[in-house]
Amino acid sequence: MRFQDYPNSYVHDAPVKGDTSDRRHFSMPKSVSSPEVFESQSEVNDSGLNNVDIDKEMAALAENHLFFNVGSTLIQRQFGTLHKSITGRSQ
Repeated sequence: MRFQDYPNSYVHDAPVKGDTSDRRHFSMPKSVSSPEVFESQSEVNDSGLNNVDIDKEMAALAENHLFFNVGSTLIQRQFGTLHKSITGRSQ
C-alpha cells in the first residue's frame, strides 16, 4: 500500500463528482491540477524552524478562553431565567 497515493488522489481528482441542474445550485469542487505550497517569508522566530509565534498564539488562546467562559455563563443564565419562567420556580 502506498500511503502518499491516497492523499494525492484527493488533490488531483475531485472527491465528489456531480452536476448542477439549476444556476442557483452550488458547484461541486473541482480538482486541483497543480497545487501550490505557500510558505510565509515573514516573521521567522528565534528557532528558525517556522513562523509561528508561540506568545501570540498563547495570548489568542487565552483571549478565546475568556470569551468562551463569559459567553457560556451568559447563555447559562439566560436558560436559567427561561427555565424559571416556564416552571414558575427556581431549579
